[in-house]
Amino acid sequence: MHRLPEKGLIVSCYLDSMRGAEREFIASVCHLPEVVALRVEGLDNIAYARRIAPERYIIGLVKFAMSGRTFI
Repeated sequence: MHRLPEKGLIVSCYLDSMRGAEREFIASVCHLPEVVALRVEGLDNIAYARRIAPERYIIGLVKFAMSGRTFI
């Protein structure tokens, strides 16, 4: 079983205000030595993060709307 290191940063790679620039942000932070995990939203961004930072933990979220409600 893999465990997160006891210390380190979990970086959220999504802000509504940076929509469309998530991949650039992921690439800019994923190899920083302090970063142990990335919180990434969307299937395409999750796949991208896994591809460029396989040594990092990826906390992936996928949201979708149905009948006016948002599901995560």
